[in-house]
Amino acid sequence: MRLPVVVMISTIFGATNLRAFENPNPALDRSVTSYFKQYCHGCHGETTQKGDRRLDLFPADVASDAEAITLLEEALDAMNRSDMPPKKKG
Repeated sequence: MRLPVVVMISTIFGATNLRAFENPNPALDRSVTSYFKQYCHGCHGETTQKGDRRLDLFPADVASDAEAITLLEEALDAMNRSDMPPKKKG
C-alpha cells in the first residue's frame, strides 16, 4: 500500500500536502533541484566541488541516505545563515 510510505516521507520532510510526491523522480522536489541548479551547481556541481560539497547528485531515495540528509541539512543551514549563496561582488 502506497499511502503509509507517503505519510512517512511527508513526516520526515515536513510536507504539508501529498501533491509534493507527484514528482516522478522523488529524489528531491523540483523546486529544490531548480534552486540548486540556479544558485549552487556552479560551485558545487559536476566540475567544481568547493568545500567538498556536491549538490547536483542525490540518490533516488534521499530519505534513507544519511549522507544525503546531512548534506541537505548543511546546505539549508548555510542558506539560513545567509552564507550561501554568496553575494556577488560588484
